[in-house]
Amino acid sequence: MTSLSSFYSYPLEPISDYNLYQSQLRQDIQSKIYRKPTFKVHLFGQDYFWLIKKKKIWPFSIQWLQVMWVFLPDDIELIHKELDYIKKKYGNKMWNICFQLWINNTMIRFFNNIKKTEWFEEEVKNMRLDLRQKVCDEFWLKVAFRENMPESNIVYELDKSNEEILAWFNDWARQKVRKWLSHWVQFSVATPEEHSVFYHKWCEVSQLKWFTPITRRQFEALMRYFKENNNWDLFVTKYEWEIIAWSVCWFDWKTMIYLYWFSERWKNAYWWQQFLKYNAFCRARDNGYARCDMMWWAPTWFPDHPLAWVSAFKESLWWEKIEQWGSYDLVLNKWLYKCFDMYTSARHKKH
Repeated sequence: MTSLSSFYSYPLEPISDYNLYQSQLRQDIQSKIYRKPTFKVHLFGQDYFWLIKKKKIWPFSIQWLQVMWVFLPDDIELIHKELDYIKKKYGNKMWNICFQLWINNTMIRFFNNIKKTEWFEEEVKNMRLDLRQKVCDEFWLKVAFRENMPESNIVYELDKSNEEILAWFNDWARQKVRKWLSHWVQFSVATPEEHSVFYHKWCEVSQLKWFTPITRRQFEALMRYFKENNNWDLFVTKYEWEIIAWSVCWFDWKTMIYLYWFSERWKNAYWWQQFLKYNAFCRARDNGYARCDMMWWAPTWFPDHPLAWVSAFKESLWWEKIEQWGSYDLVLNKWLYKCFDMYTSARHKKH
């Protein structure tokens, strides 16, 4: 068997031409803002940058290598050759537990409103489980221990009228947005004074949702970087002059990336975020951007996935959803990897 298309009979094309996770923008942010060293690697006929991810578990400090948005070619023999190369080059250091690959080959594409039928969701889930098993068996990989890494995505094309953009929303969200468009509800770009309020609120929400935001110093450095490069906006929705919905968006290569967002947990604030999204889409289109990348979705029909709550909110928008192959680990140290896998599983059950 030498062809990946015969190994798995689903389309091999990547999700889109734009690659946020391998973009110069993300590499700059990782190296200049988060102060993380980035490294170049040539894999499967393409150049990628990768990061060292570290975890200190007293008294040990272990690390894994991570390259995101890798596209596998059709040549299975080449894939085996490259994986052997990775293992020989990076497997000789004691604390390297694995090389983590986030594979962006397309598993299946479908319009999101179709997914509402249970039989279809179950079919997509079985397809993913089957794919995982085949990938692990063929390439001696493990499904990544970091299950919160996204395995699906959705990109909205913005070359639409206001009414066509509104048609993406489900019936209930569409009614709310139309109602607030005719009322005294404000959508705007946040002022510099409101940036610190955003960060404070973001930290409050993170405690409720069990995620870790970037540090205050990193946030301030990120704001400076965006201001210098003029490639971001912090959008807000205000009701009775009080901010109740926020969203940080990047702008890169004709793409708006819907990066960070949250809403206040009162007055049906969920719907205010939908109002914000509608206005952000229209504003990006009017400023010459062609698409919006919503990022970070859980795989279909995996309700226990850490990103399931994010997906439930985003799936109120009806557009094409792309299920990707997902994240896999090439184990470099079997004993340490097994110990760390047990450690992360125990922490996940605890929370």
